[in-house]
Amino acid sequence: AETNRSALYGAFNISMVDPKTGAAHPSNPGIRAVRKGDWKLIKYDVYEGQVHETQLFNLKDNPDELLIEHHDVSIVQLTGNKPEPFQVNLANDPKYKDKLEEMEQLLLEQQFKYNDPSLLWDHRDVLIRMNLKN
Repeated sequence: AETNRSALYGAFNISMVDPKTGAAHPSNPGIRAVRKGDWKLIKYDVYEGQVHETQLFNLKDNPDELLIEHHDVSIVQLTGNKPEPFQVNLANDPKYKDKLEEMEQLLLEQQFKYNDPSLLWDHRDVLIRMNLKN
């Protein structure tokens, strides 16, 4: 049976290799993402908590999910892709604060829906905001 979803959720766990033993172990919680319409949120919580990054993209305006790093002349020469000034990660742009909060809440709701036990570094703040709205 075909179904329509209002959101698409994804989870990816990275394995780290111990340089001394060569043994691989998961770097939890990993990467979580959610897409709704033209908007996509990606959250990285990897490498034993050493990397915490949030990315927010309007895929209508930035379908390649370009970051500010992609604007570097050497990258443009290498790829031939010349980004527009607005083709960047919008997560830290105050104009998109409400959209970021909406997508973070949606991500957490999807994690609960699919019984994903991994909480990201800032989910406590998201839960507090959700409770304040209700």
